[in-house]
Amino acid sequence: AAEAHLKKKIPLYNLRKEEINFDILKQAIISTSNRRQSLSLMKEATEIIEDIREDAYLKELWKVYLADNLYVGDLDFLETVKIVDIIAEKIAL
Repeated sequence: AAEAHLKKKIPLYNLRKEEINFDILKQAIISTSNRRQSLSLMKEATEIIEDIREDAYLKELWKVYLADNLYVGDLDFLETVKIVDIIAEKIAL
């Protein structure tokens, strides 16, 4: 359901998601997390993503990012966080 909503809102995600190898992405995240000694944080991904979604400061930073990077267009902060959430669900750390 969430993915269907994103097809309308974010065509790039819809066009490129088939190119993501989620197994390789998961292994890369695990490898990087091990190197950074932060693998335990990956188990809290849902809570961390929710914190990001609700963070007013990050929303303001996103507006600055959009203003400084016109190629991004009007990509919505919450829709972007939702993509991260979907990817986190797919790799299920």
